[in-house]
Amino acid sequence: MRRATALWMGLGAGAGIMYWLDPDRGRRRRSVALDRATHVARIERELLGKALRDLEHRRQGIAYRARALFRTDEASDIVLGERVRAVLGRYSSHPRSIEVSVTEGVARLAGPTLARETARLLAAVAKVPGIQGVEDKLVRHEQPGNVPGLQGEGLHVPRRRRVLRGDSWMPGVRLVAGALGLAAGTAGLVRRGGVGSALLMGGALLSLRALTNGPVRTLFGQTHDERGDIALGKTIVIESPIETVYAYFRNFENFARFMDHVEEVRVQNSHSNWKVRGPAGRTVDFEVEITRDQPNRLIAWRTRPHDGFEHSGTVRFSPTATGATRLQIEVAYSVPGGKLGNLVAKWFRVDPKTALDEDLLRFKSILERGKTSAHKRQVNREELRPV
Repeated sequence: MRRATALWMGLGAGAGIMYWLDPDRGRRRRSVALDRATHVARIERELLGKALRDLEHRRQGIAYRARALFRTDEASDIVLGERVRAVLGRYSSHPRSIEVSVTEGVARLAGPTLARETARLLAAVAKVPGIQGVEDKLVRHEQPGNVPGLQGEGLHVPRRRRVLRGDSWMPGVRLVAGALGLAAGTAGLVRRGGVGSALLMGGALLSLRALTNGPVRTLFGQTHDERGDIALGKTIVIESPIETVYAYFRNFENFARFMDHVEEVRVQNSHSNWKVRGPAGRTVDFEVEITRDQPNRLIAWRTRPHDGFEHSGTVRFSPTATGATRLQIEVAYSVPGGKLGNLVAKWFRVDPKTALDEDLLRFKSILERGKTSAHKRQVNREELRPV
């Protein structure tokens, strides 16, 4: 048994040495591995920096609140009124429609407001340091209607973010949760038994939840909603007239010429059949249908439901002041392995986001400079055809 194990270990070590030290391709393989390791290290540094800053801000906020509990605030009514007005912008989409007055520490609010914002607004004003009470004279409206003070889009009112609820966690919470998950998993390995298995499984799930920053239900599977598992966007400016950019982008058959991962596209009216090379050289076939097409303005598409590969997108074309074209693309897709699979692919630069960035740069190059590199060769603009 030991001899067989040693034999297999020796064979594996020999194969690894041949793979990395191959005189023909070994140098490139080592270079690619180093590049990917550097990319992963950079992502980790960025995530760690965000998490540490988030935790520091939370520490400062907790310290400020703690000091406020033991401090007597003797601010004037004028100062308290300014504090209340500063709060309105975070809880009301139309803060200018609300009249604020403070008398002996009691804040009086009057004017029109949207009913869905009122409860949070009143609770926030009541927590303003120095405010002793709130007099509610607000006129609630379910819809803006014809109320003058509620016209226009108004300010964006962020939804309340709970620490552990919701699809995404804040950086500091992810760092703490990941550390706790790692500690629990390590304790599970040491303790073993039923309790150890529970600790190991719970720690692994908590760590993966923190790494992927997505709901547990999407860690390994796909959610078949309209947006897919992952959403991404990209905006790029191309120094070419909008009619030219639209004409070359609208002909999907051009993609197989300048996109490295696209092997073939066959267009049939509003449908097109795609053959795309995915990670590990796996080829994926699917059919795309155009759902909206506004010449020189917008193209929207989605995959056919029966293909088993969910993907949809929208690209918008808009002219710039200099005569160039601003191309804004939004894509939603599902990946094998859910959030975990996307995280692994992202770290090793084989994810759709990296492919999208590189493909748009090639498209920009071929329209501006007349050439680009794809499929290990130079591609000239003459090889592409406008719609």
